[in-house]
Amino acid sequence: MTSSRWIALAALALTCSTPAMAKDWKTVTVAMEGSYAPWNQTDASGKIVGFEVDILNDVCARAKLQCNIVAQDWDGVIPGLTAGKFDIVMDGMSITEERMKTIDFSIPYASSPVAFLADKNGPLAHMSNSGKMIDLSKDDAESKAAIDTLRKELTGKNVGLQVSTTEATFADKYLKDVANVHE
Repeated sequence: MTSSRWIALAALALTCSTPAMAKDWKTVTVAMEGSYAPWNQTDASGKIVGFEVDILNDVCARAKLQCNIVAQDWDGVIPGLTAGKFDIVMDGMSITEERMKTIDFSIPYASSPVAFLADKNGPLAHMSNSGKMIDLSKDDAESKAAIDTLRKELTGKNVGLQVSTTEATFADKYLKDVANVHE
């Protein structure tokens, strides 16, 4: 394979499994959840569309690869990848140390901040920080204060989130003992 194809393939992949490196690489099977708009979602016809699909199509065309998209439930993307069910996962996955124990990541192709959402007229509406970003992964005074505020405000409240995500890990670490967390 030419070096330009390897570069394109690296840009294409959010995650790659080591056993797939022996593959021919003329056809690549790419897993996406198909329900994470605007990154990827399933349209009325059942086709997966969105930002990641657009990136994938462009990179595959440049690399002269046939890329086939398959739908995969979120909690099955890593097990499916390691089992060889598909070659690559392209699904807005955060790079974590825990995930890096099992899978390899390419360089990130986008970054998306995470936010708590609440009813504008509900009891948590006052928590808005007017769009100010706080990096809760840092161990500094601002992050600790933000987490303490979240814990206080969410005590006894219901928090819904997607399973097997960095948000679920965050909630398990910081909110499980004070809030009703629903995955």
